[in-house]
Amino acid sequence: AWYAGARFVALPVSPVASLCGWLADRRDAGYLLIGDHDERRFALTPATTCLQFLTRYPRYGTGYYDLFAVRSPGATR
Repeated sequence: AWYAGARFVALPVSPVASLCGWLADRRDAGYLLIGDHDERRFALTPATTCLQFLTRYPRYGTGYYDLFAVRSPGATR
């Protein structure tokens, strides 16, 4: 967020019923960078309709960060 001049928004402390709904409430969220641990915690899958996978960044060990574009509600793939 800092390099892009964007505002950082922290994920909720505990998983929410709908991450897509939570992201939609933050209308200016255009991208999501999330580590593999939080990706599992929030149960993100390729079927998560509000996110479009962009790229993966390696992390220490076998960890990684995935970058997603946040899609508008009702957007088609």
